[in-house]
Amino acid sequence: MTDAENLIKTIKKWAQSQESIRSVILYGARVKKGYWDKYSDINLALVATELPQFKQKEWTHGFAPVWLAITQQKDETLVHQIIYEGGLRVNFRIYPAEKLTVFTKKLPLDMQSGYQVLLDKDKQTRGFPKAIGVFPKPTRPSPEMFQITLESFWMTAHTLAKYLWRGDLWRVKHYDWQLKQHLLQMMGWHAHVCRGKVDFTTEEGAEIKEWTDPDTYISLMTVFGRFYPADSWRALEETIRRFNTLSEAVAQSLNTDNRPELTKHFTAWLDTLKNTPE
Repeated sequence: MTDAENLIKTIKKWAQSQESIRSVILYGARVKKGYWDKYSDINLALVATELPQFKQKEWTHGFAPVWLAITQQKDETLVHQIIYEGGLRVNFRIYPAEKLTVFTKKLPLDMQSGYQVLLDKDKQTRGFPKAIGVFPKPTRPSPEMFQITLESFWMTAHTLAKYLWRGDLWRVKHYDWQLKQHLLQMMGWHAHVCRGKVDFTTEEGAEIKEWTDPDTYISLMTVFGRFYPADSWRALEETIRRFNTLSEAVAQSLNTDNRPELTKHFTAWLDTLKNTPE
């Protein structure tokens, strides 16, 4: 199995020998004490003067045996996602050297939660801003943002229910995941606005047990359904029930309308749909 610490040392030593590589920066979970485990990704930002020589992924194969390698180009940045022997993943993001000036004013989003400079040949990272420690920090929604999420939730629930009534279960799963994103948004607002939580992120539902309230966390065990009509209806109803509980509390804290008529209209319509076969 590939060892993370030795792999990082090997990559750093290689970078020191590459004239084009000017800086190597470790970021993400592995720079935050208590936030990583043996399978946490190694996220590395490499700053290079010559990007073309790193466009092909073969250079990433010299550090350890490779199971899988994927390369992408995102604007001016090269991204190599590599899974090495034993299941350890390294994400290389290669930036053009001129980006360093930009980073001294504002860090890339991925680095804002924390970073560690492993190599800086030109001492240019000394001007980097301090990491904020959380990615990204929660913000209090405006009443307008709340209403958009409320309306989007019911619009998605309406679409999901139609496909469920038709027995189109794969589409049901597709729209159910969209519905869960609206639920996640409301969970984050509830934690921040109603419970005063600040040191968390809703990004991908990370560490959700740590920041959501116990009742909501337990309810999540019921909001996901199987690939089966009856259980999908049950999961939809549980998702609506939890969303309503959270949105009522958030609306009260924001002093805005929770639109109870939407719940009245759509729950009645859903009951009709559920009890009327196609």
